[in-house]
Amino acid sequence: MGHHLFYRVAAVQGSVTSPWAYVQSTTGSLDIYVPGWPLNLRFTSADRTAVTLAWDPPVDDGAAR
Repeated sequence: MGHHLFYRVAAVQGSVTSPWAYVQSTTGSLDIYVPGWPLNLRFTSADRTAVTLAWDPPVDDGAAR
């Protein structure tokens, strides 16, 4: 039996961001586990089209590296 996963997403085009939407997906019969939150999130650079972030891995990787 699959797992139901929920995501919060928004579309971005230029300086316009859509309202947040909640979407659901279902995995196959694979057993998956949600990893912990990334640690030490930091901003490293930006330009007109992208922002680059870096982070340390979570303490718990959810058994899916």
